[in-house]
Amino acid sequence: MLPADYQDFPAGRLDQWHVPGHGAVKVVAGEVRAEQHVLRGPLPARTTRPVFCDVSIQPGRSLNLQFADEQPALVYVYRGGLTQLQQQQAGFYGPGPDLQLAAQHSGADVLVLSGAPINEPVVQHGPFVMNSREEIRQAMQDYAAGTLTGTQAPAR
Repeated sequence: MLPADYQDFPAGRLDQWHVPGHGAVKVVAGEVRAEQHVLRGPLPARTTRPVFCDVSIQPGRSLNLQFADEQPALVYVYRGGLTQLQQQQAGFYGPGPDLQLAAQHSGADVLVLSGAPINEPVVQHGPFVMNSREEIRQAMQDYAAGTLTGTQAPAR
């Protein structure tokens, strides 16, 4: 596991492209191909190849995005609507070579997130997320004892 990492950068460092007649794409992380134009976010590459971009699509138009074939995508509509999703809805798209996003008559502003699957079991309990119930139990014991890395035991 890699240690936590935080980076601050101005909005001007975002790679963005205005697709003539269709919309715009801003990339925070990863590499995205929008209508054959390659965009790269300022965050460094990671083993899970994260993609995070903000996409605006003009009313009644569509945009085609491409990133690694084996990666699924999560799309969240925060303004307007897509032909398949309304405002404040999210959709999960399976792996494939293209992600086709078509806006309704109102246009759409969406967040697109993707990454390579880690193909590991995930177990969640409260704030803890681990790979097994045994690891969850150990994390809870470590937290209670004040030995969980980066935490202190709760005051009693």
